[in-house]
Amino acid sequence: MENPHDPTPPQWEKLFPRDVLGRIALALIALLFGPISGAFLFAMLFVQNRQNPDRWVRLVIVEVALAFFTFSVVGLIWAIATPRWLESALPRVAARLGIAIGIGFIPFAIVALWALFQV
Repeated sequence: MENPHDPTPPQWEKLFPRDVLGRIALALIALLFGPISGAFLFAMLFVQNRQNPDRWVRLVIVEVALAFFTFSVVGLIWAIATPRWLESALPRVAARLGIAIGIGFIPFAIVALWALFQV
């Protein structure tokens, strides 16, 4: 929980800045990564792949593309409007996202360790 009397800015403010130059940079990054990750996500979800890579690899690629696309959309909304509802939700969402990513990578870590120790 954040202390309202603490003068240090919260950690999420590094990703979502309040100053004008930071918001312009965030908008440019969002406009760069948004269409790229969106097109890649669309291709991975809806276009049939003849090579058919492993399901786990495909799942990781889709999740990474979805994370970049979501960050781009939220970053663009933040850069344009900086809404209060998004500002109040960021600390909770960041904590839950960190827990979800950590739990989501446990199976991949197990598979990686298993593959590492195969003879």
